[in-house]
Amino acid sequence: EKGYDSGVDVSPEATAGRILSFSTGLFSLFQQQNPELSELEQVDHFISVISGGIDTGFSEAREILDGLGILEGEIAENIDKTYDLVQEGLIAFREKFVSEE
Repeated sequence: EKGYDSGVDVSPEATAGRILSFSTGLFSLFQQQNPELSELEQVDHFISVISGGIDTGFSEAREILDGLGILEGEIAENIDKTYDLVQEGLIAFREKFVSEE
């Protein structure tokens, strides 16, 4: 409700975009911390690390909403759609590096 009231776009597309932007925005720092890896190894390891956090976040969100008794209908569908869009975005992020090699 707060998102709607404050004018924040809480659509699955916008939410997935924010998650991807924040998560993938950390890649350059990850690269600096892992210079011994090739770029493709860096991106694969990075995605593995952030995917675990993303999965945990979605799982916890589902548990909270289920506990509130509101994980149904459009809310459940939007969470699933957001998760799918994030996964697609991670694939696209990785593909940028694969196409460069």
